[in-house]
Amino acid sequence: MRFYTLHVPAIETGSVLPDKDRLHRQMAAVVPIKDGFCWPAFFFSLFWTLWHRLWLVALGLVAATLVISVLIFQIGTNEVVAIVVSCSIALMLGFMGNDFRRSKLEKQGFIQRGHVIDRTAEAAVRQYLEVRMGNK
Repeated sequence: MRFYTLHVPAIETGSVLPDKDRLHRQMAAVVPIKDGFCWPAFFFSLFWTLWHRLWLVALGLVAATLVISVLIFQIGTNEVVAIVVSCSIALMLGFMGNDFRRSKLEKQGFIQRGHVIDRTAEAAVRQYLEVRMGNK
């Protein structure tokens, strides 16, 4: 079982649609994000940031890698130091990757609606929708 935070777009206050239609449209846009370590962010750091459109994080990742590479080359250390530093950056992104996604959603106007425990992200959204719609 995994913990997921569910993020929902803010409801438009001036909408002329009935509340039920507005709720359905809002629930179709629920974004689940797993709590904890993000293995794809650890193994595929740059590609993962680009996939999730975390442009500033990707830029920071490239800049940090370039600066560290130049420093390692200037100091003249061996490859082990470069590997350790690269793994440390990937490890940091693995721990903080999902938090970066949550921050981006918050800036886009999404509201965190709660935590759900379930096996998959789809099951977590389904469970949330069932509770929200009163089917459970």
